[in-house]
Parts: sequence; C-alpha cells; structure tokens
Amino acid sequence: MNKIEKLILRGAGFSILFMLLYFVIGTVAISAMGLEASLLGDINIGKFFLILLFGYTLAMANFVFEGRKIRLWIKRLCVYLISALAFFFIFVLGTPVGDGAAKIFVALVVFTVIYVISLLVACLIKRTVIEGKAKKRPTAKNESEKKSEYKSRFGD
Repeated sequence: MNKIEKLILRGAGFSILFMLLYFVIGTVAISAMGLEASLLGDINIGKFFLILLFGYTLAMANFVFEGRKIRLWIKRLCVYLISALAFFFIFVLGTPVGDGAAKIFVALVVFTVIYVISLLVACLIKRTVIEGKAKKRPTAKNESEKKSEYKSRFGD
C-alpha cells in the first residue's frame, strides 16, 4: 500500500506543480509581453483533468524506473521520452495549440527547456540535501570508538 500512496502523492504533487507553473508562465507572458489575460485562459474542469492526467503519467513514469538498476542518464532519458509523448498527446493534440507544425515544435522545445531546468534544480536540491545529511550524521565507527573508550572500574 505504501507504493500506491507514494504514487498518488507524487501525481498530485506534479499536478499542483504544473498548475503553479502554468500560472507563473501566464503572469510573466501577460506582464512582459503585453498579452491579454483572456489569451491565456482560465483553468476549467477540462484543463484541470488534463493537468491531473499528465501529472499522474509523469509520476507513473518515475515509478516504473525507480527500482531498476539502470544508469541514471538512461532512466532520465526514458522518463523524459515518456513525459514528452504524454505532453504531446495530452496538451498539444488535445488542445488548440496543435494547429500548426511550428506551434507544435515550439511547444515541445519549451517543454524540453522547462523539463531540463526542473531536472537540474531537483538534482541540485537532492545532492545538497543528501550531502548535508551525510556530513552531519556521525559514522558508526565514531560512535563505537566513543563507547570503547569507557573503562569499567570493576574489571569486567
């Protein structure tokens, strides 16, 4: 049951992250490029379920390759290919973005850039957190050496 809970939480987390990213990109596009707010559109129930489907697809792709003994770059490449295909089928073909080849290409390039940036940030955070915990945590040898320094007065 722990694996299913982990999958559900990751899918929900990815979905919330994508909705937040959607609003941030929309705000930047409206303010920096002077676009109209109606061009971005609101998240209605249809878009919400599309984002939820994409979040769970990405969580499932990560889940499938999680316990495998494959090189890290091959895992990341496979997860990227699965998520790029999911992005293409869910968002590009499922919405009016997929009108022309140039728009499809730009959408996939933007997705790739966002994926690479988020992957680098996640790896950086993971590396600093894991290395930070490893430096703070004493090793087992240090604890056993401290315990071995104790000498009993009764000659045990």
